[in-house]
Amino acid sequence: MVRGGTRIGWPIAVAGMLVLLSAAIHFVLGGIGLYEALVLGDGEVFLPTAYVVAGILALSLVWASASGWIAPVPAYVTATVLMLFYVVAYVDWHVLGYAESVLPFEGVEHDHGHDDHGSGHGHDDHGSGHGHGSHEESTIESLVDHLLDDPFALVSKTAELIAAVILGVLAIVNRG
Repeated sequence: MVRGGTRIGWPIAVAGMLVLLSAAIHFVLGGIGLYEALVLGDGEVFLPTAYVVAGILALSLVWASASGWIAPVPAYVTATVLMLFYVVAYVDWHVLGYAESVLPFEGVEHDHGHDDHGSGHGHDDHGSGHGHGSHEESTIESLVDHLLDDPFALVSKTAELIAAVILGVLAIVNRG
């Protein structure tokens, strides 16, 4: 693969594909959620809109980097931060709940069950009706439960973590 006369190695190609995979998942789930909320009148628009915006950000970053609008190292750093933000936001939304306690999410419905993506098998196995984990279950166990019960999240979070590692290494190796 060649960009601007420079050969692009497999690490950046793999990282780019993983970022695009994450963007695609966010677009699809956000689009479905917006359709359900706006057309069917079922659900809120906050989370689906956040998914679409996340997809746009990731796609824009890949496009800006591939077209040469942003230099490689700043692109790698920005993409690393973005991918890690997606993972941290997921962990907080489903397990920790810090943002929910600080930000005005009063009108945003989410049950912390394992089905924010419409697969039809959501449940609150914590028994609280709200559940950021339980006293018997560690944060890691709760996170793993959420990921295993949601294949879209498992794929996107895995892609984001791998992309963040590759892009972080590229940023370190290529810094001036």
